[in-house]
Amino acid sequence: MTLFFLLLGPQSAVGAHVRAPGRISRFLHHESLRHELNRITTPADFFDRLVGAEVL
Repeated sequence: MTLFFLLLGPQSAVGAHVRAPGRISRFLHHESLRHELNRITTPADFFDRLVGAEVL
């Protein structure tokens, strides 16, 4: 499976579009997290796990 990320946000969130890909990239360096994200079946669970990954 290929992971695809679409980043959307308000125009007032200047700079967030630059920081977000870097954060996602750092999370995805963890092989166990990549495998876990690939096994998730719902968008809500995927989002919750990705947000929870911020503690890595």
